[in-house]
Amino acid sequence: MEAFEHKFVDVGEIYSAVEIDISSQEVNTIYETIRDNNAVCAVVGYYDDKYTIARVDDYLLMHLGYTFEEFLNATEGSLANLFAEDFRYLFKNKHFEQLEGVGEAKILASDGVELYVHMLKRDTTDSKGVPVWVLSIQIDWSRKNLQLLDSLINSGMWYMDVDEKGEIERVIWTHEFRLLLGFRDTVDFPNVLSSWSDRLHPEDMGRVKASLDAAVRDMTGKKKYDVEYRLRDKSDVYHWFRAAGEVVRRKDGSVRRIVGVFINIDKRKELEKAEQEHALQEKRAKIALEEAVEFANRANAAKTQFLNNMSHDIRTPMNAIKGYTTLLKENLSNKSKAQDYLEKIEASSDYLLSLINNVLNMARIESGVMMLDEAPYQNGRLTTEIESVFAEEIKKKNIHFEMNSDITAEYIYADAVKLREIHLNLVSNAIKYTPNGGHISLSLKQLPCDREGYILVEATLTDDGIGMAPEFAPTIFEEFTRERSSEGNTIQGTGLGLAIVKKYVDLMGGTITVESALGKGTTFVMTIPHRLAQEKDFYTEEAATIDDVSFEGKRILLAEDNDLNAEIAQEILKSYSLETERADDGIICVDMLTKAEAGYYDLILMDVQMPNMGGYKATEVIRQLEDEAKRTIPIIAMTANAFDEDRINAMNAGMDGYLAKPIEIDKLVSLLREKLYV
Repeated sequence: MEAFEHKFVDVGEIYSAVEIDISSQEVNTIYETIRDNNAVCAVVGYYDDKYTIARVDDYLLMHLGYTFEEFLNATEGSLANLFAEDFRYLFKNKHFEQLEGVGEAKILASDGVELYVHMLKRDTTDSKGVPVWVLSIQIDWSRKNLQLLDSLINSGMWYMDVDEKGEIERVIWTHEFRLLLGFRDTVDFPNVLSSWSDRLHPEDMGRVKASLDAAVRDMTGKKKYDVEYRLRDKSDVYHWFRAAGEVVRRKDGSVRRIVGVFINIDKRKELEKAEQEHALQEKRAKIALEEAVEFANRANAAKTQFLNNMSHDIRTPMNAIKGYTTLLKENLSNKSKAQDYLEKIEASSDYLLSLINNVLNMARIESGVMMLDEAPYQNGRLTTEIESVFAEEIKKKNIHFEMNSDITAEYIYADAVKLREIHLNLVSNAIKYTPNGGHISLSLKQLPCDREGYILVEATLTDDGIGMAPEFAPTIFEEFTRERSSEGNTIQGTGLGLAIVKKYVDLMGGTITVESALGKGTTFVMTIPHRLAQEKDFYTEEAATIDDVSFEGKRILLAEDNDLNAEIAQEILKSYSLETERADDGIICVDMLTKAEAGYYDLILMDVQMPNMGGYKATEVIRQLEDEAKRTIPIIAMTANAFDEDRINAMNAGMDGYLAKPIEIDKLVSLLREKLYV
């Protein structure tokens, strides 16, 4: 104990040197505190409001550069004033009373320099039994450099002492490490292993333990404890740390101490994460670019194939139109044949128009904006139209075509255009892929439906054509899809037909399936629900098509820049006793209306795309005229712009109706009747 026998200066309660009886218990506590902290000085004092210093070691005065009187003046006899400013919180709210054991802090030397110290605090009593505190102090002269290093690399030290039985007997966490986690002292972050281990991220525990165990077991010293993990701070936020440590061993190889450092690596992890995200973004961008290029290549190839194959689907109705036109010229005197040929030309023209519309509308179908336009429909029309369109081609290929129907409901509600397109596409494909002399059958059946007032119509189309491979069947309804076979490659097609069929069937709430075998043929089974209609509904909708409709005395102003279209429209209107006057563009149309007397024109048929002034602009001008009769004249758009958005644009421009070219006479007559006889 000789090294610890230094002179203690008694300070007393009133900051003056007085002799105070010291108990043997207090002496022992002082020496034990100095010994256990490897310290060289100590301070003793009371638990009063100022934590009054009762005794101070002369070694401490020497290290701090004080005389006894200077020490009294600097501290005013209060332990709190010995500590640096950022550690004086220890003496508020009785925090100091809770401290026990080893800790770290900074105290002030006489020149104002802050010195790092290791402390060990214990409690005892004086000779009168009054509680006193004993604080041994070890000044860490190298700590300033370590503190600077810790601040630069955001780190803190730690060590664990292990007894000869392999049990951890002491753990020390440095003040800097506590600060990294938001703690300040041993009260809220005690020097016990659980202070650290309880804050480990659950996902990292196994990896940390494995690294530490490996370092402890390795007697060669080659395996180091070096691991990265997450620790939860005081605010329950996880931070990344790198922990590295060395194992200090006894002569027998047993572990004596494990000492190491914690380094906060949040910034590095953030940088790594940013780099990973950047790399991932670059990878995604590269993949997206490659996919875009591949998609563009596929799209270009599909479009090229589409353009190359387009002729077949167009030539089918065109062949019928041209063939029946030739026959019509040769049989003009035979009224019955001429009428039959005209009906077949009309049916083929409708199919051609439907095909063109579907090709143009494919993108709109994909976007989901296509809607059903259901109206009363007569079931018998479907089989008649199929026979009219394909009669010549069936005859040319000598195909045995059978069609039967057991549908008892004569009238249903259906989107006639889409329903016809579905069946014509399927039959067209069957004819296309069935060799000369083959067989095709179409069977239509009426089935019960769970929905009241509805029936199910099942259509089964079977052919004994070339069929398709099983692996190709699932892709049959995809756009621009055609199987590449030795026979199939000689057959042209757009590759859109079955894609349109599938989307229309889905839109109608139906189902369609396909079964096929290569070299044996194909069977499509389609089921679509339809609401039942009555005969009176059918004729109400079609009433405007009767031949005896007359508009005698009514005058139409026709705004149309195309001579052929104007001639067709004027002839149709003339057949219904309508007088017409033509304007070549929107400017002329407005001028003619303005100069005419009020009521001279009963209605305007307005083309949309015209030179000088289009139909929309002309309508806007008309709707701003002062004369009410002219300003409110009915205006019907009559245009080749046939999409839904074109209809909306016409209405928004102030028009009263909309007709898509080529003109369907029954719709024209119906709309004229509606607007002229309001």
